[in-house]
Amino acid sequence: MSSHGAHSARIGVILRKHGELSGLQVSTILMVQRKTGRPFGELAERMFGVSRAAVERAWADQYRDHGTAVNLESIQIDAGLNALLSRRQAWQFQLLPLYRRDGQLHLATTVERLPRASAFAWRRFGEPVMLWLAEADPLHNHLTHRYPWPAMAARRASLKPAIEPAVAAMQPVEIGLNPVKCSA
Repeated sequence: MSSHGAHSARIGVILRKHGELSGLQVSTILMVQRKTGRPFGELAERMFGVSRAAVERAWADQYRDHGTAVNLESIQIDAGLNALLSRRQAWQFQLLPLYRRDGQLHLATTVERLPRASAFAWRRFGEPVMLWLAEADPLHNHLTHRYPWPAMAARRASLKPAIEPAVAAMQPVEIGLNPVKCSA
């Protein structure tokens, strides 16, 4: 199986788990993918109307599941790399330069910002990058210290009390899937 196939099967499993695709739809996409070589997410969007946001969430979940978490309190962060990003970029992409190692620039972001942060980092830096996933609060604390922006800190502080009770009150929802007939 190609690397696309191994990667895509996992994305397909995640999209199915999220209720975005049925098993038949995943199988159909894999069959088309073997013929075309196109990325699974692209095919899911075009063939079955899966949203780009759902594909990005599945990709972020897959990325997180591959052991990319970092505890920002337990690593040595190279403050000399702060100049790589402007304050606006750091906050917009929730991106924190960590260190350089083995020819790669290592950065931290959150799982929610991973799709945008990765697209930005791979375009912005003229070197290979490795993205690590950090918890939002420790990342925010580091951004506040390294890229001070009182308006962003105040905005986050005002949102947090309103969001936490709403998230805590959320109940899981079971989504039924209707099979879709596919013609060749």
